[in-house]
Amino acid sequence: MVTLSFQDFTFDAKPEYVRFNFLTLYYFDVPQDEIEASGIVEVRKKELVFKTEKQYVAEHALNTLLQKHFPHLINRIKKNETTYIHKNSGIPLLGTLYFGIVDRNTNVIDLKPITGCNIDCIFCSVDMGRRERDFIVEKDYLVQETEKVVAFKNTENIHIVINPHGDPTLYHDLAPLVRDLKKIKGVKTVAIYTNAVLLSKKLVDELAVAGLDQCSVSLHAMNPEKAKKVEGAPINIEHIKDNVRYAAKYFEIVIAPVLMMGINDAEIPLIIDFAKSVQGKFPVKIGIQNFLSYEYGKKPAKELPWNAFYNYLDELEREKGFDLHPKFDIVPSAKLPKPFQKGDIVEADVKCPGRLPGEVIAVAKDRCITVLKCPQGKQKVKVKITRSKHNIFYGFAV
Repeated sequence: MVTLSFQDFTFDAKPEYVRFNFLTLYYFDVPQDEIEASGIVEVRKKELVFKTEKQYVAEHALNTLLQKHFPHLINRIKKNETTYIHKNSGIPLLGTLYFGIVDRNTNVIDLKPITGCNIDCIFCSVDMGRRERDFIVEKDYLVQETEKVVAFKNTENIHIVINPHGDPTLYHDLAPLVRDLKKIKGVKTVAIYTNAVLLSKKLVDELAVAGLDQCSVSLHAMNPEKAKKVEGAPINIEHIKDNVRYAAKYFEIVIAPVLMMGINDAEIPLIIDFAKSVQGKFPVKIGIQNFLSYEYGKKPAKELPWNAFYNYLDELEREKGFDLHPKFDIVPSAKLPKPFQKGDIVEADVKCPGRLPGEVIAVAKDRCITVLKCPQGKQKVKVKITRSKHNIFYGFAV
């Protein structure tokens, strides 16, 4: 018999199927008749036992199962089908806001290794409930492609922010990702943006060992009932406060509430009081964000005009004696080449569905293009580019 062992998979045998769990958050089910037909005679937690004596026969049988079922990977939180993007997927990591690398021509690079969230904020700029598909990016592929972008920038002052459409603490390889990013020549700091619901002392320890420099915490209220209303889920405020205090011993904390007048404005002074009370090795900053309305996002409040927002910050800063205008080291840097411009007609290969109904992710000239209103079943599509700013490409099928 041949036994195949796995790091990224675990298995749960059920009467009618075997569940393949992938990177903790994802799974797909294989019917028992296919398990038996593949020659699997025993299912263990991290091993599959095949009746064959030949390694290559077992591996071929497994690959046949994976080719059939892996494209139907499910995110267990929202039950969305999920696309796994790896170095052999043929999907580049530049071109879309959904996953991969976002460069806005500065020394700050946004990385998006995952989509999906464990809460449901009333102000979410991408409104997760409307998204039909999730994405997860292989850690080594993301590091490899980030290294290329950093090398192109040719500076020793790169700040990387792990800031997905969702929460980075759901990413199985978060600490290893931080560790590997810190090894890239030219990377000065690595930060994460998180709601901190899943933050724990164990995870803080892992991130500290990996070399994390900063953690931005999206804390929008101190009252548990108000936090539940704003974040769309029961929030253990004491748990978050405890872990913020602990984390401040190891890396810088930025508490970043979103201000929504009439909803959580009374909570902002309490958040500042908490930040002032934290005594750690590293400073705790406050970075209050103005609620902004996005086309595909939720709209629980009206946008506050920018002059009114800054007047609010100035008044609150005087009242609390706490700096509410933190400085961040953001400067222009080399611009990545753009293969397309707005108005161009491009022929692209369709790779997978997008996040919204009718969308697909297509690829041309080593860039992803989010194509709207694409006919189903197309393998190639002609796209009229409607957006090309910052190497983020949108278009319509023509």
